[in-house]
Amino acid sequence: MIPATPVEILHSAPGPAPSDDAFGLLHRPGVLHAWVIDGATSVSERPNKVLSRLSDPGWFARALSDEIRRTLRHGELTDDALARSLSHLRRRFIDRAGPELDHHDFPVAAMTYLRISRHGRRYAIDSLKFADCFHLQGPVAPARIAPGAALPAPLPKASLPATGPLIERMRRRRAAQVRDLASTAITIDPSSAGMGRRRREIAYPGSEIVLGSDGYARLWTEYALQTEEDAIRTTAQVGAARVLHDLRAWERANLGHGKAPKPADDVTVLRLRVNAPYARGTLRSNGATLVWRASPAGRVRAEAIRV
Repeated sequence: MIPATPVEILHSAPGPAPSDDAFGLLHRPGVLHAWVIDGATSVSERPNKVLSRLSDPGWFARALSDEIRRTLRHGELTDDALARSLSHLRRRFIDRAGPELDHHDFPVAAMTYLRISRHGRRYAIDSLKFADCFHLQGPVAPARIAPGAALPAPLPKASLPATGPLIERMRRRRAAQVRDLASTAITIDPSSAGMGRRRREIAYPGSEIVLGSDGYARLWTEYALQTEEDAIRTTAQVGAARVLHDLRAWERANLGHGKAPKPADDVTVLRLRVNAPYARGTLRSNGATLVWRASPAGRVRAEAIRV
């Protein structure tokens, strides 16, 4: 029996552009590694300096996810290993984006990484957290998941203003994050590897763990539509895809809520179950949203999914 297994994966952009989030899963003997990376919205005058089809934060999140996977195949995600990966990515970014860069041109991200392993009769969750990605733990709730629930339609495109006091304030903050490490975000500078918070928790067999990006956490943070406890219970009962459908409906009806520069954000959620058998699943996508669910008839391995 492996220590934990995925039961649902949700990856969604609010509009037609690719998400700036990335995620990964990797089983090693006696261990499940899981992570979500949320690239912070670009405030650069040139937001696509590396790849024309993808924002720099989206490139950073995916490239960092690939680096983490390579590291974990041969060892552990120590601060030193993470710093080496960031140093490599910084060189790649400068080579492609050019040397004439301001501090606010560099990408930063939030991240949550979990290492789940056996701990006697219980299970240890060793986490590494940067900025506002999250993970929650709760009991498995009776499921009421409708497999054929419709995926949410894209929202109207909403971009940051190109000029004005808001974008200038955001650029000053981004410059401070990159230059002075003035936040808990992970940046493309190797010195930021030590800014994460490490923690150990204990889980019991049958627990459900939900990790994800702050677009999902808006439910209990920015919008205050639920508490954290309500959110993990509802997610376990009806599935993250159904919760996202309701979240996007609320955002569509409240586009002018004015609580953030963007009226909606990328959402990535990994639902894991402790002490559950390994599962394959079924995959659905409408271009903007991808949903994988564990299923007895499923043929897609969760670890094989790439974005």
